Amino acid sequence: MVFLRPLIREGVSNATAGRSSANSPLVTIGALPDEILLNIFDFCRVAVVNKRDVWPGLWPKMWHNLVHVCQRWRYIVFSSPVRLNLRLYCNTYTSAREMLDAWPPFPIEINCHGVGDKMMAAFEHCDRICGFQVLLHGAYSNSKLASVMQKPFPSLTSLQLWSNFDDVSVVPDTILGGSAPHLRSLSLAGLPFPTLPRFLLSCNDLSELQLLGISDIGYISPEAMVKGLSALTRLALLRIDFDEESETIQVRGPPPLTRALLPALTELRFRGVNEYLENLLARIDAPQLKIITIKLFGNHADIRQVVSHFVTLGPFDRAKSEGTDLTPPKTSSTSEATHPLRSWVIQTKT
Repeated sequence: MVFLRPLIREGVSNATAGRSSANSPLVTIGALPDEILLNIFDFCRVAVVNKRDVWPGLWPKMWHNLVHVCQRWRYIVFSSPVRLNLRLYCNTYTSAREMLDAWPPFPIEINCHGVGDKMMAAFEHCDRICGFQVLLHGAYSNSKLASVMQKPFPSLTSLQLWSNFDDVSVVPDTILGGSAPHLRSLSLAGLPFPTLPRFLLSCNDLSELQLLGISDIGYISPEAMVKGLSALTRLALLRIDFDEESETIQVRGPPPLTRALLPALTELRFRGVNEYLENLLARIDAPQLKIITIKLFGNHADIRQVVSHFVTLGPFDRAKSEGTDLTPPKTSSTSEATHPLRSWVIQTKT
């Protein structure tokens, strides 16, 4: 309750402004109607969600506290599960079975390091899992995650799979039953997923796609990548980040007859080799693009010339362009850089 009390006081102050005066008694929180209390609870939720330096699992703890204050508050909270975004938050140390038995059937969010026995009960309710973030400490194919992720997750809107392991196993094309029609955010780090373009064809609601630490095993050609991206008409953020040790370079073939239109794309982030970037940009149109962040291995001239040559930039003809020399990555055996690295941020003027 230590975080909750000041938020409730602020919410009450906002809700009762103008209700009391020097000639009228102060309004106590118990005298407020249910609708005003609901507004106060929602004010607390928004304040917590917007506070970036607060642990993301704090709001579930807060609404747990609210429903234990009194029966009336419990009724108000449980009567508005959508507005208050009531979800069951399972982490590495949570007993999913105990949590599921103690609370109504709200949507489930999972945030964990690996998938242990305490977490397995949550996967008996795949239809309720709406968010899933996991950091693997071993090979994907050998984890418990590999088997449970073969089922469909019809309510899943956010998926983040990260690995800090040198994983040579690939994510199969049967993940999530082969489709994720309601997925809005997908982030993969250090996990090869060569059949990703085919999977993306089912992700019509996707607005954020981040592919990090792409290795030679997980390499996807620009042609295949764009085929997958072509179905993402709501995609606003695209990030493609190659591993610095990746050696695969795609040689650009004949220019395509048509480009894939990404009508909602506003931000592109790329890290890798120039050849891949040129091939990718030659195949897409992004008329709403506002920010491009590019980090290239090797020495290059003004990257703005490369970008403007291939992409329908619209307002980028008068864009702000900034180039920066970065400290290159070091090898384990020598102090010499494995790749010179330059960074550009290109942004339209407001």
